Amino acid sequence: MKENLQKFAIYILIGLFGLGFVVLRAGLQNDNSLFSIIGIILMAFVGIVILIYFVSSGSKEKKAERKWKQELEEFKRNAKKILVNLENVEVKSNSWTDNVVVSESKYGGLDEMAGYGNSNVVQVDRNLNAVNISIPIDGETIEYLVNIEKDPTTLAMQLAVQKETYLYINRQNKREMYLDLEFLE
Repeated sequence: MKENLQKFAIYILIGLFGLGFVVLRAGLQNDNSLFSIIGIILMAFVGIVILIYFVSSGSKEKKAERKWKQELEEFKRNAKKILVNLENVEVKSNSWTDNVVVSESKYGGLDEMAGYGNSNVVQVDRNLNAVNISIPIDGETIEYLVNIEKDPTTLAMQLAVQKETYLYINRQNKREMYLDLEFLE
């Protein structure tokens, strides 16, 4: 329902902008300043509405990200902090090449017949690394498995440079934990 309402609003705005453009042109061609002013006002109204929409949608994402960061910092402050050695990390890498269609047109069959079928396909190198980290805590060992999409050489270098990081465990609920791998971003 919301998507249909947004599409309807977009069509209304396009219509108002087009109407404003036509009225502005009519006013300029006939030296009618009233039509010119009305056309400018309609076009400016549409521009302001679009600007407000983009600013508000961007601020919602930033607000959610700020809230997540605040909650994470609060969790880190209250959690048990355990040093994790990254030198003995087991990394299993899997690399492959994907064929990705960059453009699907209605003329794909004709492209195929003419011998240009692969012109819309790009090969993309993919990497998936399964990083297994064993963390000893109070006589127990926690096996922490993280999947990271990154070049294996780059990942190995980042882990070697960092050498250690921290695992944060909630003091009330031991199942809630956060392994700080922000250096990989």
